[in-house]
Parts: sequence; structure tokens; C-alpha cells
Amino acid sequence: MGSGVAEKGGQTLAQRGESDPEKEGERKLNLVRGKKFEPFEVLCTDFTEIKYANGTRKAYLMAMLDPGSGWVAGWAVGKSADRELALRCWEVAKANLGGVWTLRA
Repeated sequence: MGSGVAEKGGQTLAQRGESDPEKEGERKLNLVRGKKFEPFEVLCTDFTEIKYANGTRKAYLMAMLDPGSGWVAGWAVGKSADRELALRCWEVAKANLGGVWTLRA
């Protein structure tokens, strides 16, 4: 799933004018796509799975960036995409931001 290749004709879903339900769900989760932000207006995060050792091992990268400037406020790498990794990334970002930011719900 998610490859977007048709069973007949070899066309992708996009070429046929159809959307991929898996990708559609990802788009709904992206709250900043297509929006323009001023520098330091908002921070975005993402977990990225990195395979290494010939694909037999995994690491996870969490980055926190400012889409208005492209600046990476913080990042952390770990064995799991979990709360601990997210909090380590947040602590690095807070240190780099110098106490300027506060969390809002």
C-alpha cells in the first residue's frame, strides 16, 4: 500500500487523477503544509526512521525546526521514536532558543 502504482497500465494514482488514501491521511496530519510563517512563529517536529547496517538496524531522528526560517532548533537520535526521544529533542531546542519560547495548547 502507498506505492500509488495501478494494477493495470502501470500508472500512478496521481497520473489517473486519484488520491492515495494512505497519503491523504498524512496530509490531514500536516497542519502547516502550504502555510507561510514568519521566523520564530511556530516550530514543527518530525520523527524519521533511519535504517543502517544493511537494513538490519534502525535509529530514529527527531528534528524540531522553524519553517519560517528553516532553522533547526534541536534534534535528537535514539533507538525508539518515543516520548523520551521527543523530550530530549525539546530540551536541546529550549537550550538553543534561550528561553524565548513557551508551549501553548
